[in-house]
Amino acid sequence: MNMKKPLILTPDISLKVGYTQMIGTETMAILKREGVSKRANWGWFSLVVSPTLFFGKW
Repeated sequence: MNMKKPLILTPDISLKVGYTQMIGTETMAILKREGVSKRANWGWFSLVVSPTLFFGKW
């Protein structure tokens, strides 16, 4: 399960903030060949910088 919210700071810079929850299954335990926690939760953020490097008018 993922939830995310983009926040636009300027036209070239945005911040994405989110929360993720993973629910482990028996299949994952078999693939990892070890005991698996049933749940994992984490928050995250990403700073996105997309400058305009080339701009021209035709």
